[in-house]
Amino acid sequence: MIAALTAAFLFAGSATTARYISRTFNQGAQANLYRLFVAVILLGAWSIPSGQAFGNVGWGTLFVSGIIGFGLGDVALFYALSRLGARLTIMVIHCLATPIASIFEYIFLGTVISPLESFVIAVILTGVFISLWGQPLAQQNSENQTRKSAEKDRWIGWAWALTASLGQAGGAFLSRSAYQEMEVLGESTDAISCAWIRMLGGILFSFFYIAIFQGPGHIFRWPPHCKISRTSFLGLITLNAVLGPALGVTCYQWALATTPTALVLPIVALAPVLLIPISFRIDGVRPSKISILGGLLALTSVVILGVSRKQ
Repeated sequence: MIAALTAAFLFAGSATTARYISRTFNQGAQANLYRLFVAVILLGAWSIPSGQAFGNVGWGTLFVSGIIGFGLGDVALFYALSRLGARLTIMVIHCLATPIASIFEYIFLGTVISPLESFVIAVILTGVFISLWGQPLAQQNSENQTRKSAEKDRWIGWAWALTASLGQAGGAFLSRSAYQEMEVLGESTDAISCAWIRMLGGILFSFFYIAIFQGPGHIFRWPPHCKISRTSFLGLITLNAVLGPALGVTCYQWALATTPTALVLPIVALAPVLLIPISFRIDGVRPSKISILGGLLALTSVVILGVSRKQ
């Protein structure tokens, strides 16, 4: 529970930097590749010397999990962020990923949660939905964008957010599958190494996505009309990699190693609620009363869920 809650805080910080990157660096797939590359270096500094980097049971499943989650899912995340904003994007992803991953895990792994836990999970997601629905959105579109163009852009954003939620759910489910493979054979690995293996899969997908759809020359090409300097971009992408793919995903993998996805994902879904005060500070969007009440409902439900798990 602590690991999942810590991951939510880290993902909130990561989403803030990712949102700014997506608005100023207009190539989402490239940005995702660069942040995963930084994370791989940071996590590999631990994984490779520890001897947990290659050849363990479940390695292949974790690698595919990274392709789906950090490859497909995070490329879609960056494209959705620039169209829907950080809070709405993260809400859609996490609220849809929870039931999708739960269904996968129930069908293929036979994981069943108690009626009380199911009820509390529903309340958490309801609280998140109320909090985000009642929160006014910052202005997302440029002044020169027509209403029709803005509406089309928003629908494209929803499609990318749905794709990202499928990636999140699939990645989490496959991570749980890998941990079950290890458990059956009596083996284990640390959360940092698991995160590192998944990053490799994400990098592979991002690399081929850019090469196929944009051309190999775009992988390291600085995009035209970019609104951020190279120095600022390097600082932001490093901060994003530390908060999200490195520390956040390590805590996320730690949580998935011991807890079903149906319990981990609703807690991680608190990330957009935690973004509300950050959004107020950065964008000047003051939270409404109903938004605050929804956030309190979600946070209280997480505490109840934690207490119920200990009994």
